Amino acid sequence: MTDIELSYRKNYNYLIQHTTARTGDVEKSKDLVQDAYVKMIEYFDRYGKSMKIINTTFPFLLIKQFIINEFRASTADKRNEKYLKDRKNYCEQENEIDYQRLINLLKDIPHFDIFLDFINGYKYRELAEKYNEKIGTIKAWIHRFRDESQIKLLTLK
Repeated sequence: MTDIELSYRKNYNYLIQHTTARTGDVEKSKDLVQDAYVKMIEYFDRYGKSMKIINTTFPFLLIKQFIINEFRASTADKRNEKYLKDRKNYCEQENEIDYQRLINLLKDIPHFDIFLDFINGYKYRELAEKYNEKIGTIKAWIHRFRDESQIKLLTLK
């Protein structure tokens, strides 16, 4: 019988009690203890007989780490669910916007047509050629349009 088998037989009941106190589930505790000893066998091949902590500390450390990793994974899942739920709510709110009202609101701002061309993919150079203006002028108009549209959109809310 190897040192790991002796440790398993000696500490099994105590490890189950210890793990159940932290997880609240006996079946999960049995799985964690079993996983810990599987890992110990893997590490035993790597470190050999120099592992003096087999009988005491090592299984507890592994189980503790398994519980921490499981907790992190569950909280990450909860955060992802919350993000997706918030994103869905945001998209639903975004769909409720009256786009015609929004366009009518922004149409009053000078150079609306240039900005529409810009957001449809025209480059500054192409806009300058199309409207027969300098590139710097086009950039300034688009910049001003963004500033004014932000102010108007804040009043929309």
